[in-house]
This record gives sequence, structure tokens and C-alpha cells, in this order.
Amino acid sequence: MVWEVRVTRRGRIIYRSFFDNAFGGRDESLNEAKAYRDAVMNLFPPLTNREIAETKTDRNNSGMPGILRTMFGKQPVWKAYLRGPEEYKQAYFHVHKYGEKRAKALAIKQRQDWLDETDMGFRVIHERGNAEAQRVYFDILEDPELTTDANLAKMMAEGEARLAEIDAEFDARRPVWLHVRLHARFAKYSQLFLRIGDGGNNAATEQQRRASTSFHPVRRPLEKALRLMRKKAGEMLEQLFDRKTRDTFLRRHGRAFRLENFDCRKGLTVREIIQTKRGRRSGGEAAACCAARGVGGTSRAGRNVAGDSIPAREAILDN
Repeated sequence: MVWEVRVTRRGRIIYRSFFDNAFGGRDESLNEAKAYRDAVMNLFPPLTNREIAETKTDRNNSGMPGILRTMFGKQPVWKAYLRGPEEYKQAYFHVHKYGEKRAKALAIKQRQDWLDETDMGFRVIHERGNAEAQRVYFDILEDPELTTDANLAKMMAEGEARLAEIDAEFDARRPVWLHVRLHARFAKYSQLFLRIGDGGNNAATEQQRRASTSFHPVRRPLEKALRLMRKKAGEMLEQLFDRKTRDTFLRRHGRAFRLENFDCRKGLTVREIIQTKRGRRSGGEAAACCAARGVGGTSRAGRNVAGDSIPAREAILDN
């Protein structure tokens, strides 16, 4: 099972997945997903309702957003429309009734009246996410001039830099897994196959080491082949990890390589967390760490980033 974090801000989609089997369980992966969501929630400012209202569509022929000269049936009209946070509003003013100039003026006035009645906050789905955006980016609501292309480009660049740091922080906190598989294969030649991997730490391709040897009742008994595989396992573990990991594994599972303990039908399978890089932190500690280091926790003007407590399911979303 996997938990997905997806945050969308101004067309920028932040996405990361947290697999249960990578973090040791459902609760562990969920806590990590929530910590990541909280860290990235307010890296980028959301779109405001005013910005959306002032966006001109391709059909616009008046030069003013939300004002369009079109046809209502066979009659020319000036249309006023507004995509609000909760509903779409539209009104038509017939040219033959009001005349060209007055019909256009009435459409402009109608749209302005709608704008005056509309909440010009942020366009965010979740209530707490909207409240946090207003707390962090309150000055954008107070001064729409801050949403100029130059200012937004600067904020987005700052957000990208902090996102890279946050991703590196969460990569470093992924548990380090040990995968060991030893099994026998009986074909023309009886063989033992050994594979050791690190589970794909830091979301990279899994690093593996492989070894095999044949066994024969006379030339190389299974007992001798198992001793050889135990020696190979120690060498491969030291190559992939370190001596401490090698010694710990052989102390816990070394007996499985003995003839009296090895089941040729089932083989040996070991999958366990052996350590964590830089130490494992809980979700709350992770958010506190990010804030203390300025990674996703503080932005311009010392803004503190906090997350949106969204009811958890298989996907944790915010738009």
C-alpha cells in the first residue's frame, strides 16, 4: 500500500509517494507522508480568486477579463461572467435594447458588482489549507501588486530551492533495508543462488550483489556449498553496507546456512531495516527540523510553513 502526497500551486505539482513496505508499516509511512505534506504545503503561493477572475480567456474580445461581446441566439449582446470560488455567474445585455456603449458599460458594472461581493482569498480546496495560505501570504491579498510576474518568479524560485532541500532531507531519512534471498534450484545441475540488496534506498535503483554455486552429493555436498554461501554473504554485506551490518546479520541469521536448518524448498528470505540514515525522526520532529533549518519551515519575511490536516486515505491531496 502507498500514501501519495500531491500539492498543486500555480500549475506546479509537488508529488511524492510513501510505500508501507519501505517505512516498516502503514502508520510509519502515513506519518512520513503527513510530515512531507506539512513541509511543502506553503512553499509556493496559491492562486488568488482575484487572479483567476482577472485572467482573460482565448475567447475574450473586449480587452477586459470577464467581458465578452457575443451572440445570444441571433441577437448581439455583451456578456459579463465570473468564475467565483463557489459558482459561475453570467449575465447578458442586449445591444438592440441598450445600445452598444451602454450594453458594454452595464456588463462591466455587473461584473464589478460581483467582484465586490466575492471573497478575494486564495483558491484552495481545503479550509485549513486556505487559512494557512492567508496566514503565510497575507500580504499578497492586501497588495495585489505583489503578484507581478517578477515577484512571483522570485517566490517560485525560492520555493524550488527549499523544495530541493526538503526532498534531500526526506531522502536521507528513508530507512535502510536489507534484502537477502538464498534458494536452491534443481535442474541439470543443483545450484544455490544468493542475492543481497539494499532495498533501493533514497528512492534510487536497488543496489544488489549476487552469487551462486553448484552442489553435488560427492563433489561438493550441500553442507559445504552452504558454508561457501555464508562466506559469500559476509563479503557481499560488507561491500554493500559495512562490517557492523555483516556481523549483525551473521549473528542473527548465520545458523540458517547450516545443513540441519536449511530447507531446500523454502530457502532463506530476510527483509529487515538495519539502520536509518542520520537517524529516523517522527513526523512532528521532521517538521520542527525543517522549520529550524529554514527548509520548508520559513520563507520570505520569516513565514512559517504549516500543513493542512487533511483526513488521511490513500492519497493526501491539496489544490
